[in-house]
Amino acid sequence: MHVVENSFIFLQKVVNFANFYSLVTYDKSIIKSYF
Repeated sequence: MHVVENSFIFLQKVVNFANFYSLVTYDKSIIKSYF
């Protein structure tokens, strides 16, 4: 049970990082299109 909880927390961290990374790259593409 504890292992499942840890893997779920790890999965959440990965998803959060992926969302943050896509947000940053999306912002960069917007900046590139403006300049």
